[in-house]
Amino acid sequence: MSNIINKLDTEKKWESIYSSPVKAHKNDYPSENVISLVNKKFQNKDGMVALDLGCGWGNNMKFLNDFGMEVHGIDISQTAVNRLKPIYRNRVICGEISELPFSDGYFDFVLDRGSIQENSKKQILRIIDEVYRVLSPSGHFFSCMLKSKVSKDAKKQLFNDQQILNLL
Repeated sequence: MSNIINKLDTEKKWESIYSSPVKAHKNDYPSENVISLVNKKFQNKDGMVALDLGCGWGNNMKFLNDFGMEVHGIDISQTAVNRLKPIYRNRVICGEISELPFSDGYFDFVLDRGSIQENSKKQILRIIDEVYRVLSPSGHFFSCMLKSKVSKDAKKQLFNDQQILNLL
C-alpha cells in the first residue's frame, strides 16, 4: 500500500512541476556530464538504442537523438510525456521506471540523471534490476545520484560512494 501512496505522491509532485509555468526542471540543454560521457564513450557508434529514465522535459533525449542514437524515454509525468510525443511518438511513454515495459537486452545505453534517487532503497534495487534486464550484455548504464549523509526530503534516497557501488 505504501508503494502505491509513494507512486501517487511522486506522480503528483512531477505533474505539478511540469504543468507549472515556472521554468525549474524544464531544462533545454543536456547535462554537461551526459555530453562528456557520450562524446568519450560513443564516438562512431551510430544506431545505438538508448533509454532516458525520468526523461522529463527531454533535454537529454534531444542530445542523444542528435548524437545519432535511437532514443526512448520514460517519465511518470503525463504532462512531460505529452510534450515529447510529437517529437518521439511511441518512443516516449508515461510509466514507472521500476516496471520498464521493454524487452530484455533491448538497450545499448541507459541514462539516469537523478530519477532513481527519488525512490526508496527497496524501489532503487528493483529499478537497478530492471535497468540490467533491459540493458544489452555489452551495454552501458550511467546514473547520477546525489550523495549526502542527510536528506531534507524523506522520500529522496542519498548514498555515499561505497553504498552506490554496492547497489550496482
